[in-house]
This record gives sequence, structure tokens and C-alpha cells, in this order.
Amino acid sequence: MCQQISKVSSSIILHAIVNHYNWDDGPESMIAALNNPVCAGDNLYGNVRANGG
Repeated sequence: MCQQISKVSSSIILHAIVNHYNWDDGPESMIAALNNPVCAGDNLYGNVRANGG
């Protein structure tokens, strides 16, 4: 699942995945979503990472 999430090229699709994620399945998929380049400018984590944080 993490590999598939990391290859998503649409922020809309990535947003849908995140919205329907079950946290009982563990954080790995959400970490993959946060590391996806599509997500980089859309959240605080991405902005910090983009600025060298």
C-alpha cells in the first residue's frame, strides 16, 4: 500500500486516501502520504521539510 500511495500523482486522490484511512492499520501509509511530493506544499510537515526542517 505504501508504494502505491507514494506513486499517486493527484493531490485530490491523495486527499481522498487520507480522508478514508483507518489509523488502526498503523501509521506507515500516512507517512508515505506525507512523503509524497504532491503533498509537499499542502501541509505544515511539507512546508517544514521543503524549508530544510
